[in-house]
Amino acid sequence: MSEKIKKYIKMLIASLGTVIIVIVCMYHSSCHITPEGIVLLTDSYSCPKIGEYKVEGGEITVFFTKPVVCEECFVVEASDDKEISSIENFLQSEEKIKVSAEYDEKMNSIRYRLASKTNIGKKYELYSVVRDVKGSSLSFALPFLGENDHLAGVVISEINEAYSKKDDMCEYIELYVYSGGNLFGLELISASDGKKFELPAVEVNKGEYIVVHLRKNEDNKNQISELDSNLNLSRARGSVNGARDIWIKNTDSCLSGSADIILLNNKAKNKIIDCLMYCKKEYADSNDNWKTEALIQTARQCVDLKLWSGEGKPSDAVFSTERKSISNISRKNISSINSENLPLNNSKCWTGTTRSKMSPGRANRW
Repeated sequence: MSEKIKKYIKMLIASLGTVIIVIVCMYHSSCHITPEGIVLLTDSYSCPKIGEYKVEGGEITVFFTKPVVCEECFVVEASDDKEISSIENFLQSEEKIKVSAEYDEKMNSIRYRLASKTNIGKKYELYSVVRDVKGSSLSFALPFLGENDHLAGVVISEINEAYSKKDDMCEYIELYVYSGGNLFGLELISASDGKKFELPAVEVNKGEYIVVHLRKNEDNKNQISELDSNLNLSRARGSVNGARDIWIKNTDSCLSGSADIILLNNKAKNKIIDCLMYCKKEYADSNDNWKTEALIQTARQCVDLKLWSGEGKPSDAVFSTERKSISNISRKNISSINSENLPLNNSKCWTGTTRSKMSPGRANRW
């Protein structure tokens, strides 16, 4: 421990009388754990305040508005059916993960190191009490999710943008796994309306096809997400035996029938890893550029990241020359995709087809 930190802690101990009074008040404070972010357990205006935080590499780094010393810290696994409503409940949690605290040079941030690994996608909460040199204290609960250090390598391999309530067919995006791992942290985004669909924490194997159904009817008990090794659980229309079916909790329309850009995004790193641009033939014929700023910006970003070749205009997108609309689009170069080689992605790698040639959960017919 540096001399600067030792000196700081001595100054903190000298103010212990003030700290004791604060502790008595604190233990009658209340908190409410929510998924939105940090929940403060004290509200004194003189307390240190949290600027921001990040979770990475088994560590949680919290930045404060003034120098602080950590008095107490540990992590507990959050329970879906039991709300932590007070500090007492937090402290009485039976299973705690030990945490060590390290400081930066100015002591304006604390790096909390977890003694044991968290489970991918599980909900956790960091509890900590920090104090400044005057004895003002801050206790807080910080919710976070177990990190994915074994991300699967996947690409978009097929989509269906058509929906039929009559025969219970819904929009889907098929993914191909070229490198095994876990899906947690990946999300699918429709640029036309900004809707995001997060993938669950599930282990997948190389060579798998995953059908992500983008609507779920809560009354249909056969729409079952297959999150383990049994790939024959889902019996609903559109399900594929032997392929992994994932049903997204969504009842709204998604995937534009006229023009859209689908993104596969690594949410943890805010990094787009694959994309698909498509539109109707008549849309491309009558528009030099996309009609919305969201589509224009997304197309530019995909081209800049070299995820799609060309200028990123509608004329560079996938469309059918035989039909006015596209209900299904398939990737043609799946066999050449592997962890060492992600081939160039452009409209020539895809084809718009009819529903009769849909192949969800199976190798594409191209």
